[in-house]
Amino acid sequence: MAEIVALTRQESMNPLRLAAERFVVATQQSNGGLLGFGQLEPKPSAQNKQFLELRTMIVKPEHRQRGVGKALLGELLRRGAATDIFLTTISRQAGFYMRQGFTEVPLGLSTVPGCMLFEVAAGLVVARLAAKDRLVVLKRPRDG
Repeated sequence: MAEIVALTRQESMNPLRLAAERFVVATQQSNGGLLGFGQLEPKPSAQNKQFLELRTMIVKPEHRQRGVGKALLGELLRRGAATDIFLTTISRQAGFYMRQGFTEVPLGLSTVPGCMLFEVAAGLVVARLAAKDRLVVLKRPRDG
């Protein structure tokens, strides 16, 4: 868990809601070393419907562009297939998720789940100042 927290901080992401029981972890077959991880967090919506938030997904820099992120996301999507999945990211990362079936959600009170609004508001500022980019909200509807 300590390595995951450290990697999350290294990527300038919020480590506060990391939960080991929600992790999907990619490790090296040869030595069990961490390649990357992701987690889905269950969330309530105003209409009493559950959805999932792709809360964190990180691949170590030296293992990027090798299919690790796609494999992690594929497993997370398989686990959450029966539920809508939302995530926030910066626009230069959005293409990766859109190739896996996510679409951009217009920012607004009727389109972004209420429990994500504070995070989105804070993320708009952080994305602009820290990443020099635009925050986007993406959604992948449940299968079926």
